[in-house]
Amino acid sequence: MNFKIRFLLLLTSCWLLTFFVFAEEGNNHYGLLFQQANQHYTNGEFEQASALYTEIANADYESGELYYNLGNSYFKIGMIPVAILYYEKAKKLSPSDKDIEFNLQLANRRITDNIDPLPEFFTTKIWNNLINATSVDNWGNWTIIFIFWGLLSVTLYLLSNSVFLRKIFFLVGVVSIAFSAVSYFSAMEQESKLMAKSEAIVFTPTITVQSSPDENSTDLFVIHEGTKVKLLQEVNGWYKISLLDGNIGWLKRADVEVI
Repeated sequence: MNFKIRFLLLLTSCWLLTFFVFAEEGNNHYGLLFQQANQHYTNGEFEQASALYTEIANADYESGELYYNLGNSYFKIGMIPVAILYYEKAKKLSPSDKDIEFNLQLANRRITDNIDPLPEFFTTKIWNNLINATSVDNWGNWTIIFIFWGLLSVTLYLLSNSVFLRKIFFLVGVVSIAFSAVSYFSAMEQESKLMAKSEAIVFTPTITVQSSPDENSTDLFVIHEGTKVKLLQEVNGWYKISLLDGNIGWLKRADVEVI
């Protein structure tokens, strides 16, 4: 083999080995921090626990469990808006987790605003419940499983000489392909929700929402810290927002934290 090619292969191998070693060391480091944070939480040292959880989150580690623990820590400290923010982050990653949903509802009872959402269409509600039935990773795994069964059924259908078995394999194949499509689109919808920065939590104690992105515009209504808003548009440091009840207005970007 040419010396230059061997040298490049050796250099690439060393680089990959170094990358994996440092990646593993990083995982071990933050895994240890996570255990330490859990111990602080168990001991009732919630500020120390939240500091360690935050250090892990700031290193771009994401998980429903991490954000859930952060939410619990801030809830214990009494920082309810921050707790709601992390419960919402946890819910995006683990939408079917009942503990996250329960604690989020508990935290929402501690804020000033109690906004009744607009009713959903029946079909929209069913679709949202289906998408949130599990995580994006699980939907991806189900997609692969159903595709595998679909391909296997097609293969057995082509190989079988029995009319009865061919009907069975055909039916299984059609059902598998249909379910793989549902799983795939559910995974894509979940992924788009994870990537979208379209919701935020109010962090300013009291905000007067304006009719336009201008401090001198008309006052519309007042909302308080901890309230969840949908972000519709951003203009010169202002967000156009909507509430669960359909009310729309403008507030400053500095007044909210994006989920």
